[in-house]
Amino acid sequence: MSHLKTNHYMIYSTLQKNIKQASSPRNIVSSTTSTKEGSECSPRKPCQPSIFEAIEKQGTLPSSNKRAKEITDAITHFLAKDSVPFNAVERPGFKRLLRVLEPRYEVPAKLTFSRERVVKLYDATRKRVLGELKDSVDFFAATTDMWSSHGMTPYIGFTLHLIDDEWNLKNRCLGTKYVPEDHTAEELGSCLDDILTYWGLDQQR
Repeated sequence: MSHLKTNHYMIYSTLQKNIKQASSPRNIVSSTTSTKEGSECSPRKPCQPSIFEAIEKQGTLPSSNKRAKEITDAITHFLAKDSVPFNAVERPGFKRLLRVLEPRYEVPAKLTFSRERVVKLYDATRKRVLGELKDSVDFFAATTDMWSSHGMTPYIGFTLHLIDDEWNLKNRCLGTKYVPEDHTAEELGSCLDDILTYWGLDQQR
């Protein structure tokens, strides 16, 4: 450097000026950012996508996917447990909720739930309750209730009450039956007999 300063002052002066500019804090940050961006977005090493971009690029989950099955089962349980109308799955707010929770999930049509999913859930639940009644019910009590829908359609509900082998009180709603005829003792008795027969229960118990 001393040789340049003594014999080539103009070159020395220019070099010193460049060194000062390169060592300033502003240029260090700029250089670091540029180098970092260059290293991450070079042709050999493309920019790494964000988590959301990576998820979107994966596309829609197939219906056979484990995650998709879990969500569909949860929606089915939600519809049945809370008596929610089937068309709720096609409402904008519900779809937006699912897009936030799982962008890759595509909500099945309402007919899929009404004709397939809820039917399968009912069959599985009935099978489980039948096994429970067969294994642990020696005696039971039952209550019934007559009620009408908002459209004044009459129904009778039947609830079974039992104590299992571990002395746990359990209640199982075994049926809600449409009663189109006159609500006479004979007609109501016939409805209750139908429910007991359907569940394989002996009224003498």
